Amino acid sequence: MINKIEKTFLISLVIFVTAFARIIPHIENFTPVIALCIFSGLSLTGNKIKYVIPLLAVFISDLFLNIFLYNLNHGIFLYEGVIWQYISYILVILISSKLRKINIKYTAKVILLIISMCLLFFIISNFGVWVSSDMYTHNIAGLLTCYLNAIPFFQGTFLGTIYFSIFLFFGLNILDKMYFKRNEYIKT
Repeated sequence: MINKIEKTFLISLVIFVTAFARIIPHIENFTPVIALCIFSGLSLTGNKIKYVIPLLAVFISDLFLNIFLYNLNHGIFLYEGVIWQYISYILVILISSKLRKINIKYTAKVILLIISMCLLFFIISNFGVWVSSDMYTHNIAGLLTCYLNAIPFFQGTFLGTIYFSIFLFFGLNILDKMYFKRNEYIKT
C-alpha cells in the first residue's frame, strides 16, 4: 500500500516532469499535457486531484515560459487564448472521467481518447486563437485560415500525446506493479 509521502512524491514528480517537458526545447506542441489530462481522467480516483495535477503542471510551465522565455508583460502568465487552452484541458479530463465508466477495453478507451481529445484540443484552442487575437479576420474565412495554418502543429500534438500516453499508462503501470503492489491511487 502506498503511503502519503510516496503518493505526494509521485504526484509532484508527474507535475515536475510535465512542466519540464513543456519548457525544454521540443517539436512544436510535442508535450505530455493532453496525455496527462487523459491519464488523470481515466486513472486518478480523487475528483479534485485529477484536475489539479495537469492544470498545475500547465500553470507552472506557463509561468516559467511566459516570464523568463517570452518575457510577457501583461499579467502573471496571460497570453492570447490562454483561457481556451485551459478549457480544452478541463474538457479532456472531464470526458476521460466519463469514458472511464463505459465498459470497453481499457486500451480501446485510451486510443479513442488520444484521437478524439487531440482533435478537441485542436478545435477549441485554435478557435481561441481566432477569437482572442488579431492574427486572422473575424469572419468564416479567417476562422478557416486559422484552422488551416494550425494543421502542422496538430502533428506535434498528436505524436506527443501518443508518446507520453505510452509512457504514462504503461510506465506507471509497471512501476505500480513492481513497487507499490497495485495501490489504491492509480487504477488501470
